[in-house]
Amino acid sequence: MLVTVIATIITLLINSMAAFALAKYKFRGQRLMFVMILATLMVPPAVTLVGVFKMITMTGLSEIDLGGDYSRGGNARRGLSAAPVACDHP
Repeated sequence: MLVTVIATIITLLINSMAAFALAKYKFRGQRLMFVMILATLMVPPAVTLVGVFKMITMTGLSEIDLGGDYSRGGNARRGLSAAPVACDHP
């Protein structure tokens, strides 16, 4: 929950500063920046999952075994030591 609160505070801080700059000051490219921000907000997060999945599988990160029985330690003790050392994919 702490991570969520910190992420929310940082997001609100950055977005409020951007909103203030777009509302208060007039500068060249203001309309383009506003349209770009709106366009990124209109893209549903599920659309980006395909690209994220392809990136994860191409880098070999999908082969990391982080599962296991965490109640008895499992892979939790090992952490990311199962991560591949080198990536063979181009």
